[in-house]
Amino acid sequence: MGDPRNVLYARNSTGAHCGAGANRLKPSVFFVDLTKCDALTNPMAAILAGSQCPTTQVCVTDCPSEYWRLPDAAYAPGALPRDYFQQQYCDPRLDLHTANLTVQEILYKDLCPSFYVPTKTVASFCLTNSALLNKTVNFTITDEQAFNNSVTAIAAATSDIMERINGRGVWTRIFEDFAMSLHWILLGLVVAMALSAVLMLLLRYLASVLILTVIFGMLGVGAYGIYHCYMEYTTHLTSDTSFDALSVTSTFAFYLQVKETWLTFMIIIIVIEVLIILVIINLGKSISFSVDLLEESNRAVRHVTSAVGYPFINFLVLVVCIAYWGMTSLSLATSGAPLYRVVALNTTDGNCSSIMGLESCTPATFHSSEFSQCPTANCLFYKYDTTGLFQKYMVHLQVCNVLAFLWCVSFFLAVGHCTLAGTFSAYYWAFDKTVDIPPHPLSQAVLRSLHKVALDGVADVLLFFVKLTVTGIVGVLAFLVTSGIITVPHDIFQASKLNYTWVPVVVVVVGAYLIAQAFFSVYTTCVNTLFVCYMDDLERNDGTVLRPYYITRNLMRILRKAESTCLQT
Repeated sequence: MGDPRNVLYARNSTGAHCGAGANRLKPSVFFVDLTKCDALTNPMAAILAGSQCPTTQVCVTDCPSEYWRLPDAAYAPGALPRDYFQQQYCDPRLDLHTANLTVQEILYKDLCPSFYVPTKTVASFCLTNSALLNKTVNFTITDEQAFNNSVTAIAAATSDIMERINGRGVWTRIFEDFAMSLHWILLGLVVAMALSAVLMLLLRYLASVLILTVIFGMLGVGAYGIYHCYMEYTTHLTSDTSFDALSVTSTFAFYLQVKETWLTFMIIIIVIEVLIILVIINLGKSISFSVDLLEESNRAVRHVTSAVGYPFINFLVLVVCIAYWGMTSLSLATSGAPLYRVVALNTTDGNCSSIMGLESCTPATFHSSEFSQCPTANCLFYKYDTTGLFQKYMVHLQVCNVLAFLWCVSFFLAVGHCTLAGTFSAYYWAFDKTVDIPPHPLSQAVLRSLHKVALDGVADVLLFFVKLTVTGIVGVLAFLVTSGIITVPHDIFQASKLNYTWVPVVVVVVGAYLIAQAFFSVYTTCVNTLFVCYMDDLERNDGTVLRPYYITRNLMRILRKAESTCLQT
């Protein structure tokens, strides 16, 4: 199967991952001669068709932030390479303190750079900062071979590399973002679990207060959102920025400069606000009855305390399902084996014309002596195999993986609902609620919960609002972190490295909703089960001494009152 490191880390010339293993402290890839990546000036780069840059690539801790050129004194007879080159930017197989090579031989074999310019990390590669280059358009690099490379050539090489990076498939980028932010996604799910547990605890003791707070809180947040979007829209009304000037890779901050963005947000919030108001108006008095029913459900929960701990089991199951889906997707996406090609690092040597960059090789068994006519021949990482069995059916396998994930989540949530339904039905059918409840109703219900169903009701709508509250809070926090509004230590999480900042946000939002669904299913299932048992109780019994009702008096009062209200309307 695949190796998730293939999307987490870039590879150097020898195929080693930068940022993992022996290079765990060196996450960035530095190009010894960036100009060799330009397909217009380097025939070897054109042959590789943008899949790889025909120059030595080294894992470094930090990309260079200044201009540097090998001084003229380095070319003098007897000059020691260790006095001029920096080991961190040279081929790791070369030890400057013990090497017997001259400066000219090191440059000829492309082992160390003769120059470098300010760069920054982009998708794990040290690429030129075009803003700095534009300020120094007269900067040139001159080596002993007397060729001059202008800033234009460097920018062209950078453009070729960016085309290769942007040419990756959308799914590959998504998996990269997922793998890069996996720890933060899991943290978001833990926050969702903690928030759900707190709200469920409040629902147990302050059901009416919590429901009213959630309802008016959603309306208040929506009203403020409409006001804020309107003010931002009027602020950017005279702005000339439009969606035409933006690209898919533009950061979210750029989109916030477009007035149509705020107009779209305002319309969406208005529609949601109106829908919430219509739902509340349509429910009417049913809300108060449902709150009473939730408070009555607390009685059942207090008698069956084991039901409170069941959501934590659901949480663990959901985390396992999400982790399994993510790791399987990553394994499928990275199942391609690394391919290597024989490449001439110095194409100016006429003896290297026979090397066309088409011959496969293996770094562990490659010997440059086999290509004596071209001393600069080397075995470089080319790309990942895209012709294997898994790669041919990648889309089908990923779809099957998603369907398997949805099936597993639905199955375990349904088992949880049926288990809780069996638990609360044991409470209902106990004539004496303090004596007749089985000793282990939850464990007994698990054994018979694979073929049962439950109903929905008005209480489900109220609980749905609570679930949206959990999802919204966690989603907003995730968005603030990935967009950089909430700053975190740079060495812990770098949002700028993400291809799509919405990937971790979407995963966290979906996971948070599933977790909230798992937690509040305790009350949803309790309400539905009590209602179903009540219907069955009315059908079986008539309230006489011989056939008394099992329902509690308080629950009977609530349901009778709701029934009479419905008949009057």
